Amino acid sequence: MSVSASELLHLAKQAASAGADVLARRSVEALGAQNKSSGSDWVTAFDLAAERAVRDVIAHSRPHDVITGEELGTTVPDRDSGTGRVRWSIDPLDGTTNFIRNIVYYCTSVAAMDANGRWLAGVVHAPALDRVYWAALGQGAWVRDRGRVTRLQAPDVGRKGKLLGTGFSYDAGARVQQVGELGS
Repeated sequence: MSVSASELLHLAKQAASAGADVLARRSVEALGAQNKSSGSDWVTAFDLAAERAVRDVIAHSRPHDVITGEELGTTVPDRDSGTGRVRWSIDPLDGTTNFIRNIVYYCTSVAAMDANGRWLAGVVHAPALDRVYWAALGQGAWVRDRGRVTRLQAPDVGRKGKLLGTGFSYDAGARVQQVGELGS
């Protein structure tokens, strides 16, 4: 017996909400910011607390699933539940650098994949923007923005222009190479 993408989406929304609730309590006094691998790779007390909150929600409902989080690593239970083991991927505070600086572009991200490596459901909850994005296999992608729910659509085929999204390595040498490749 397998679990449905809808069921996993419901749980992912609950888990992401729990993490976002932690982030919504942001305070400068409680940041506890520390560098991880470089001067631009941060972790805060909120990263850790949000990951624990997300993991608690998932583990309560699906204690036999694998959970991988950015801060606390991977948890692999001893046995499968019999409903098909799911692997959860968590970034409890995506945008820590923004969060530290009180820039509103940060979120809790939670996604679930099946044993075959197929992504089934994902949620991005941005509490400072009062925005939640979600998608589930076969159900499209959606956003709730300040209470209004909208189905996301692909851009028009004839639309001109391009959008560039970036993410650079924390390693200085790799970052120089990545920037050099932008002109390619």
